[in-house]
Amino acid sequence: MDITNLTATQLRAAADLQEKILGLQDQLNQLLGGEVSAPAQVSSETPETPTDGRRKRKMTEAWRKALARAHAARRAKAKAAKKAGVKAEAAPAVSSGRAAKQPRAKKQVSEAKLKALAKAREARWAKVRAVRKAKA
Repeated sequence: MDITNLTATQLRAAADLQEKILGLQDQLNQLLGGEVSAPAQVSSETPETPTDGRRKRKMTEAWRKALARAHAARRAKAKAAKKAGVKAEAAPAVSSGRAAKQPRAKKQVSEAKLKALAKAREARWAKVRAVRKAKA
């Protein structure tokens, strides 16, 4: 904040507030029996670079326009598919430079295989029950 543009009354009010703050700080120090530091002043300006050392990326106008065109194309495709009564295919996702994997087709298990698995499961449980019965 620039104090050169403040009026005399505003400056006097600011000085009075500062005196009140210092007086309250002294009272707090007396109550707590020690020195209590005043809170750090908060800067109203944001830092130019993040504190972790990384640089914040700025989106260029060309990048923003390319994203808008891509979004508009996706929306148009979805709208056309909705009119036709067909679910629109999602655009292939690209993450970290690699194309998304195609979903696998579900494996079909035959009826005979299911019966064999069920029989094996029952045999395993029969063993478990026999061990429990022997312990009891």
